Amino acid sequence: MSYQKVELAISKLIHLYPSSVQFLVAFSGGLDSTVLLDALCKKVPLHSIHAVYVNHGLQPESKQWADVCKQVCERLGVTFESVDVEVSEVLRQGIESVARQKRYEALYNRTTKDTLLLTAHHQRDQAETLLLNMARGAGIAGLSGMPYAKETHWNGQILKHCRPLLNVDYDAIRDYAKQHRLDWVEDSSNQELDYRRNYLRHEVLPKIRQAWPFSDANFAKSAQHLNESLALLNELAEIDLQGSDYSDFYLSFTHVKELKWSRIKNMTRYWAQFYLSGFRLNAKIYQWLQECLNNKNPQAKPKMLLAHGELRFYNHVLYYFEDLKMNYSLAFDEFDAGALQFFNALRFSEQFSLEQKEKLEGAIVRPLQNDDLSLSEQKKALKKWFKENKIPEWDRQRWPVLEKEGQMVAILGFYTKKSF
Repeated sequence: MSYQKVELAISKLIHLYPSSVQFLVAFSGGLDSTVLLDALCKKVPLHSIHAVYVNHGLQPESKQWADVCKQVCERLGVTFESVDVEVSEVLRQGIESVARQKRYEALYNRTTKDTLLLTAHHQRDQAETLLLNMARGAGIAGLSGMPYAKETHWNGQILKHCRPLLNVDYDAIRDYAKQHRLDWVEDSSNQELDYRRNYLRHEVLPKIRQAWPFSDANFAKSAQHLNESLALLNELAEIDLQGSDYSDFYLSFTHVKELKWSRIKNMTRYWAQFYLSGFRLNAKIYQWLQECLNNKNPQAKPKMLLAHGELRFYNHVLYYFEDLKMNYSLAFDEFDAGALQFFNALRFSEQFSLEQKEKLEGAIVRPLQNDDLSLSEQKKALKKWFKENKIPEWDRQRWPVLEKEGQMVAILGFYTKKSF
C-alpha cells in the first residue's frame, strides 16, 4: 500500500503550517499535480484551496488541458484559474528555462504572504534535478536540489513555497492515482528526448536504476545532506548581510571588503537567491564581480548584460536591473524612489512641509533635463552634490525633478525654489 506515502506526506504538510493557511496549487492536470490536489482536498477545507493552471502555449492541446483542469476542480469543489503566459526562447536560455521562469512568475503573482504555494515535485524529480545540476558543474546550492520548503522575496512580500511530495517515490504516486481511480492528461512533449530532463529520465536514469535499484532514494538522501550544508552557508550569509546595505535590486560590499572571496561569493549567492527570483549567478558573473571588487579605479562603471536585464557596479555596490526606467512621468503622490530603483533616494514628500504639499496638486515628477539649471555655477554645484552623495551616473541622468504647471520647482534632495 505504497499510496499511503502520499497521504502521510499531506498530513505532514498540514502539521507544519497553521490551520488558517490558504493553499495555491500549481495544477497542470498531469499525474503528479492531480494526485497532490486530490490528496489535499481529502485533508483540508475545500475553501482553502485555489488551483492555478499555467498555459505556456507550447502545445496545441494546452487549451484542452485547461478545460480538463477546470472540470477536475469543479468536481472536487475548489476554485480554479487558468493563466496564459508567453514563452519565447532567449539567447543563452532554452525553452525549458524560460517556461519555468514564466510559470513561477505567474504563480508568485497570485501568491500572498498568507498563501502557501504547493508544487508536486517528487523523489524522481529530485534525482533528475541533482544529476542535471551536477552535469552543469553546479555548486552546493545546485547539488542540494530542490528544497522541501523555501521562502522567496517577491514584489515586497516574503512568499512561502512547499513541495509536500518531494520525499515520495514515483511508484507511490502512481499507486495513489490507481487506488483512487484518478484520470490525468499526458503531455506528449515529456517523451521528446531533445529536452535534457527527458533524455535523463528516459535514457540515463533507467540504466542507473538497473544497477542501483534504490538510486532515486539515495540521490534524494545526498541532496538532503547537501541541503544541511547549504543551511549552514545560508546562516553565515545572513550574518555577513547584517553588515551590508541591500534591497531587492542592490547589494553593497562597502562593509565586507575585507572578507575572503569565498564568503563574499556566498553572501552574494544568498542575496540573489532570496531577492532575485528566476535569476541565477554563474561562474562568468562571479568572475566579473570579483574583477569589479578588485578594480582600484573609483570612476570605473562596469556593466554586464544578461538574458533578462543587466548588472552594474559602482562604488562597491552591485545593482541588478531587469528594466531600468530612464524616462518616467508620475503624479507627485505616486512617486516611489524604490519602485524606480533609485539608490539612496528619499521620497519627494519628505522634502516638503505639509503646507507646501497642499500646493502640489497636479505636480509631476520627471527626470532631470539639461535646461533645468541655467547657470553654470548651479550645474557645477549639482555635479558636486551628486559626487558627494555617491549617486551612480545612470541615476544622475534620470534624477527626479518636481514640476508644477510646466515649471521646475525642486530637484530631489538638492534644490527647492524659494518662491515655492
